[in-house]
Amino acid sequence: MTASLEPLPRSAAEARRLRLAEGARALAGNASAVAGLAIVLLLAALGLAAPLLARYDPNLQDLALRLAPPGALHWLGTDELGRDILARLLYGSRVTLSIAAVIALFVPLVGLAAGCAAGFFGGIVDAVLMRTADVFLAFPRLILALALVAAMGPGISHAMLAIALAAWPPYARVARAETLSLRGREFVAAARLAGASPARLLLRHIAPLCLPSLIVRASLDMAGVILTAAGLGFLGLGAAPPTAEWGAMIAAGRRFMLDQWWVAAAPGVAIAVAALGFNLLGEGLRDLLDPRQR
Repeated sequence: MTASLEPLPRSAAEARRLRLAEGARALAGNASAVAGLAIVLLLAALGLAAPLLARYDPNLQDLALRLAPPGALHWLGTDELGRDILARLLYGSRVTLSIAAVIALFVPLVGLAAGCAAGFFGGIVDAVLMRTADVFLAFPRLILALALVAAMGPGISHAMLAIALAAWPPYARVARAETLSLRGREFVAAARLAGASPARLLLRHIAPLCLPSLIVRASLDMAGVILTAAGLGFLGLGAAPPTAEWGAMIAAGRRFMLDQWWVAAAPGVAIAVAALGFNLLGEGLRDLLDPRQR
């Protein structure tokens, strides 16, 4: 009896669709990835819909209702200036998630470029790039970000730049290790014999194979990025007042922890939920993309 064979894809587009469908099925079967993705998407949706969901202006002050407990008018209570905490949480998610999104999009690309160049060319290129990475790795991320923001001045853009400068070296290390294991493979040698330039080898053959490891690293790193951004806001080096930001909200509410606990508890829970979502998503992606975990 002959075994039936599945038809081969008739085009590259169909092959990509099949791979995407297979990846979607694998993602749906991973509980951690699904839970993390649901949390992250929910937070993003709440941030985008903040103008529609917030019942009050996040910066509207009502001193007659300052430090009001959670109730029918203000579901999560008010802060020391009478501002609605729920509205500030919704708008604050925009700041936190925008920082996480910028870091997730650009920092892995910087690390990929530096790591692939160091691993592929070696020699002086490898020495300069990796010694530069070692300098950044010599300092704890939060301390280095604090020093950079203190030098540049407070602000969202400066906080993003400081976190990015402190976050790229681990990605470069991962990309370099992957490149060193790939540059001697047969398919790279065949492409080189076919006349492929070094740029084509890096862009078409090596960098795409390094991306899964960097995606996993980025997803697992987002919780740390959120905590670093909240730490900068807590110290007054993030968003400028009166912009709603979770770390700054905790800093303002720490004076009322014993009596009006909800002022600091609400943004603290929001940070914990966001960090949990990215951690679950990262663990799920690691199980899906890293063959050593299978």
